[in-house]
Amino acid sequence: MHPPQPADSAALISCLMVTRDRFAQACLSIDCFLRQTYPHRELVIIDDSRDDRLARHVAALGDPRIIVERAADPAPTLGEARNRSVDRASGRYVCQWDDDDLYDPRRLEVQMRALAEAGAQACMLHRWTMWWPDTGRLATSLRRTWEGSLLCEKAAMPRYPAMRRSEDTALVDALMRSANVVLLDEPRLYVYVAHGRNTFEAGHFEAHWQHADERFEGERFRALWAELAERMPLNAYARSRAAAAPPAADPAARPVLGTVVIPCYDMAGSIAGTLDSVAAAVDFHRTRTDARQGEVRVVVVDDASADDGAERAMAWARGRPDLDVVVVRRARNGGAAAARNLGAACAAGDLLWFLDADDAFLPPHLTVGVLTMDAVPDVGAVRTRLDYSHPVHPDWRKPIEESVPIALCVRRTCHDFVGGFPEDECYREAGGEDVGYAVLLNAAFLVAEADVETARYVRRPGNNFDRQYEKFRHPLAERARFPADGTPAQEQAREAARARAMDVLLGRMHRPFDGPPRNIPGQTRRVPVSFPAHAFADPAERIARAAGEFIERHRRDPQACPLDARSEPLVRAIGQEAADAGPDAALHRLLAIVRRHDAWFFKLAAAVAAQQLGRRAEALDLVERARGQNPMDLYAQELWLGLQEEAMGRSRLEEIDAGLKGRFCERPFKWMEFVGKDAWVCCPSWLPVPIGAAEAAGAAWTGATARAIRASVLDGSFRHCSRLNCPWIADGALPRREDVAADAWHTPAPPPPTYLNLGYDDSCNLSCPSCRTEMRVANAEAQEKVQDHYRRCVEPMVATAAVVNVTGSGDPFASRHFRALIKDLGRRPDLRIDLQTNGVLFDERAWEDLSLSGRARRVWVSLDAADPATYDRVRRGGDFGRALRNVAFLAGRRAAGELAFLGLDFVVQQANFREIPDFVALGESLGVDRVRFNMIRNWGTFGAAEFAGHFIGSPRHPEHADFAAILDGPAFAAPIVDPGNLWQFVRRTRPPVHAPDPDVLRT
Repeated sequence: MHPPQPADSAALISCLMVTRDRFAQACLSIDCFLRQTYPHRELVIIDDSRDDRLARHVAALGDPRIIVERAADPAPTLGEARNRSVDRASGRYVCQWDDDDLYDPRRLEVQMRALAEAGAQACMLHRWTMWWPDTGRLATSLRRTWEGSLLCEKAAMPRYPAMRRSEDTALVDALMRSANVVLLDEPRLYVYVAHGRNTFEAGHFEAHWQHADERFEGERFRALWAELAERMPLNAYARSRAAAAPPAADPAARPVLGTVVIPCYDMAGSIAGTLDSVAAAVDFHRTRTDARQGEVRVVVVDDASADDGAERAMAWARGRPDLDVVVVRRARNGGAAAARNLGAACAAGDLLWFLDADDAFLPPHLTVGVLTMDAVPDVGAVRTRLDYSHPVHPDWRKPIEESVPIALCVRRTCHDFVGGFPEDECYREAGGEDVGYAVLLNAAFLVAEADVETARYVRRPGNNFDRQYEKFRHPLAERARFPADGTPAQEQAREAARARAMDVLLGRMHRPFDGPPRNIPGQTRRVPVSFPAHAFADPAERIARAAGEFIERHRRDPQACPLDARSEPLVRAIGQEAADAGPDAALHRLLAIVRRHDAWFFKLAAAVAAQQLGRRAEALDLVERARGQNPMDLYAQELWLGLQEEAMGRSRLEEIDAGLKGRFCERPFKWMEFVGKDAWVCCPSWLPVPIGAAEAAGAAWTGATARAIRASVLDGSFRHCSRLNCPWIADGALPRREDVAADAWHTPAPPPPTYLNLGYDDSCNLSCPSCRTEMRVANAEAQEKVQDHYRRCVEPMVATAAVVNVTGSGDPFASRHFRALIKDLGRRPDLRIDLQTNGVLFDERAWEDLSLSGRARRVWVSLDAADPATYDRVRRGGDFGRALRNVAFLAGRRAAGELAFLGLDFVVQQANFREIPDFVALGESLGVDRVRFNMIRNWGTFGAAEFAGHFIGSPRHPEHADFAAILDGPAFAAPIVDPGNLWQFVRRTRPPVHAPDPDVLRT
């Protein structure tokens, strides 16, 4: 056995790749190497391919750590090729780096650390991740010694046998007998790709699938895939496979129009905005029925930046999975010309656009290029006009627009013909490569000039526009007063470089060329192109303005332009505005608005369009994002329910509406709730339409809105009620009309309310993330306002009340106003008090101080957890032990008959849903009457994306299946359970075991 040496964290690791005719996959494997966090590394590539594309790609990267060796005589076996790579390695350690697999950025670092900690000579993974890209499956492999993950001290390395396959298995067998080997169980460090052209046949990998430790399909696959794609180029791998497939394989595939190339050097602060402008241009083009359609690739070339611009570009790309975004990183700075040329080498499609990372496209930019190229086939390039962030003298507009590349659309064949942007050192030092490129294009091809502003030229400190801005502000005739951009020597060098480039170009003019007609040497040809004045009006902006006008009309005249908690009129108006070009174009227009205007009602309009096109998954995504912003909108709720397919071909919404026939609800006839400055006849999340201002509660009780709500109960439509949030509607648990006492059949204008719910003071001793972002306790000034609100608005209604509930907005024991009010209401011995509390402050002392014995009727305590650690997470600022002690005290009062009812509340979310069975058991052990569950809602504390992670009710959530299984389990069938509204969030396999607590409904 070779004596082990202590692992050195500064030791060089030689990663070893053997490749043959796998250019796209090898490039991604190289990208994984470049992402590694371990600094001391090299990549040795033995390239037996039939062409030199990979060698040219590596040369363009300019990274001296990557060595490509192309042998005149390819090795006859894979084992012998691997031995060549070992012989070429310079490092103390070698690591197998297969060309068709993907690697986490921490792979080398973690394996080296394991090697050092174990004092071993070799490290391999005990499990790894396997990916079947063609069938949408991922798996955590069974436990074995995975040969491909080998990292080994070179001196301890046996030779690979001369075998065409299994060469690494034979080597590892020998290594296990001769060296100290550590096995590491970190399966996410390595993604083995079963792509159909591996050295083993498909059946071999199907056996691994059957014996895998964990398999991921459907939603679970998508969740893990997204997690892995954060760290490895899975998106690019999938795209490369799609690009390699025959065109007929995907009948829905769209051709590629062209590529936008963005060189980026230390532009982390502006790259996202620049990419936003590209996305807006793509979205705009997709709405055009008069232009050739196709996909647009975006290539960002990071020119060895010192900032995190490349990471920000990749993060941006993850948010636009519909766009083909490629981020290429150079190891050494090569200048803008070299970066643009590298981007063009990575391009797809027949057109090229160039955009600097501190400038922006205007929406029509791509469309103008495509329309012009197709209308005038002889042109090699199209130049447009610019919008300037800072004004320039009119003399300078044309010279600037004739040189800067952001105003260009170029045929790729023409770009290649002129040799791309000149990369001479003089240009890298002082700029001017854009002028050199323009001179070559003008000399070689017909150039169209479109009189449309399509790009924005932005002045930023230190950029080319900024350096020359003083010159640009003055007439062209005064240019001699301003210093040239560069020294006289550099200007001379540029002139010489242009002359050399022109000589090279003239030499090419006589060669065969498969492209548009070339100019006669010495000739310059230009053709003007004009478009109607309003040819490129942005439909997204037009529709956004129309929606804004609708909302303004509603604000001025709600009766003529109705818009309450049901946004359907607005959404339909938006959809009609977008629909003039057909359903597909309408959806593209609406999606463009969604990306540029974040209002929830635009997402709903897009969801309706997607639903009409049969794109259910996309519609569901849009609805959930809209509900994440506005959970109260009834139309959004009903659209979400309508998308939930039920057995027998019925949607959930149809099932719920069918269940409302012949049902009745007493609440709007007996109940008044005060939340904020409004009055309501039900919980605002169940019936999200206020009946009027709280200061006019008496008049509002018999006003038009209250009458309309009661009429909707009497006619059975319940049109103002939430099908999603109201647990009685959700579970079909409303009483039948014939079972309701006759006194409940009031006219739409009944006697004064007998049940008051007070929620106008949101003071609370906790700051639960599901409710608020900070602790709120009213100060003296705020308390005075609360007291005044009570005297003016609420106190007149207390006279007729039989029950007062405190509070649904905070905690009654954290509010000085509510504590004083509860004590003061003791003057009415017939009045009963219901309490909703987090329980932390509701101890024996509070019970005695407020004289609640015999007065308190019902108490609900919100805990949201059965485990102290989870409680600390979801009940921020609380004390689980103290809350449980207080619940135990209240249970004693319940047993003694001093309290009529005691229940526990649980807001269900991703962080706690697995504790539902334990929470039921906790309630049983404490002796409470009910444990009640309701789904988390977004009260404005979460962004839409963040809320999606908490909202376990979505069938798209990666853990939704586990949640549904819990609801189908025995714990949820316990008699103590009040299901709240949870049944709406799973595929119902049986009717609810128990209806919601009837006493909360019947007051």
